[in-house]
Parts: sequence; structure tokens; C-alpha cells
Amino acid sequence: MCDMRPAFPAVCLGLLLVFVFWAPVSAETFEMVSDTLVYDPDTDMIRAEGNVKITGESMNASASRGEATADGTVMRLFGNVDASWENGRRKILCDELESEMLDGRRRVRAEQVHRFEDAEMDVVLQADSVRGLLEEGVFVTMEARGNVKADATTADGRPVTVTSRAADYDKTKGTLMFYGEAKAVQPGRVLTADRLIYRLETGRIEAEGNPRIIVEMEQES
Repeated sequence: MCDMRPAFPAVCLGLLLVFVFWAPVSAETFEMVSDTLVYDPDTDMIRAEGNVKITGESMNASASRGEATADGTVMRLFGNVDASWENGRRKILCDELESEMLDGRRRVRAEQVHRFEDAEMDVVLQADSVRGLLEEGVFVTMEARGNVKADATTADGRPVTVTSRAADYDKTKGTLMFYGEAKAVQPGRVLTADRLIYRLETGRIEAEGNPRIIVEMEQES
């Protein structure tokens, strides 16, 4: 179904099914399909309802509904959002996702993030909200806020679950810093501190500010 204003009969199909995402050097074509597509010439927005799917060279996504500017620089998805970048190396499941291209870089904002995976970080994360900046398809910074929980692997190869109120990722430093009631839990031990710094390359966790560790000793039978 395609709904449109009578004054724009010739442009509906082309604008609603295929739009161009402009970057400073090149352009990427995205395709949006859904049960219903509407173009609003007053706002230059394309709105989609029902079984929304977006496919492109760098990003694929699905959602219950969505909207995008006609030039593709801004996209918003709502309801059961499932998005991935770089052939699945970065994935996110959330309730709401906004993606905006600015100065050749993509800014991403996600709300109620149920699962976030990134092959570079090798961490599975969830949070109330996540904001990040991508350059050439790679996250260079990321901020997670509210009920942060991350599953990772430490230097000794053991799984660890880290929780906190907030977390910041810095690609240059190769760190993921958790702060605000930060706690790392492994079988037999619990580490708490004001800040926990997870070093991605080594899997090492460093505690800063009131560090405390509780170790459960196995009892001999």
C-alpha cells in the first residue's frame, strides 16, 4: 500500500522503496520496504508501518515501524528493532534505534537495548540506552547508560559478568570502563569498585576507587 498526496503521484514509488544515503565521498543506496509506506513532502520524511525492512551495503535492519529522511541521512526504527552492520560484525536488538550520518560518520542512538554485540569488543552488552559513533563501520566511541550488564572473558579465559550504572568504550585506548556501583562476578569471586576498566586486548580487569574483592574458598570434604 502506498499513501500519498495527489500532488506527488510521480515520485511516490521511487522515494519510498529506494533512497540514497549520501556520504562526503560516495553514495550508498538503501532499500526500505514495509506493509505501508507514506511520503510527507512537508517534512521530506518517509514513514513505514508494519514489517519494516531496510537493506544496504553497510546496514540491514528490521522493525515494526520506521521513518527516514528522503536522502537517507537520518533513519529511525521503532518496535522489535533488529539491526546489524558490516555483515553482522555489529548487532543490536532494541526497542528504538536512530541512525544519523554527520560529517562522514554515523551516529547511533538506541533505547532499551536487549543485546548489543561487537566483534571488535568481543563483549555482549545490554543497557537502558546506548549511544555510539561509527567511522567506516567501526565503533570508535560508545556510551551505555542505565542498568548496564556486559558478558565478557577475562585474561584467564573465565567468563565474567560486569554490571554498573554506566559504561564508556574508547577504541583508541582499547578499554571499556564501567562506573557507578561497578561489579564483576565470576564463579567464586566478586569484585566491586567505583570504576572497573576492562582491557579488550588482554581481557584484564582493573579496579579503581574503593576496590573490594570477595573470594569463596572451596571447603575440603
